[in-house]
Amino acid sequence: LPLTEISYEDAGQMTPNAVESIARCEALDLMKGDQHHNFRPKENATRADAAMILLRANYLRWMDSFYTTWTQAD
Repeated sequence: LPLTEISYEDAGQMTPNAVESIARCEALDLMKGDQHHNFRPKENATRADAAMILLRANYLRWMDSFYTTWTQAD
């Protein structure tokens, strides 16, 4: 099922072909936007932005492996 619901204030500035990917990243909490809840699609991501995305992705991967290990132990 394609995701198309985006809650960022500047969602209208996003290119249509990127909306589904951005919605998935938002649904997984990989991307949270700035303090004004803007995605800033026309700006470059900073190193700090990239680091937070990688940190959150790594956390999701860790949680998935933890959950899988926990449920297989039963």
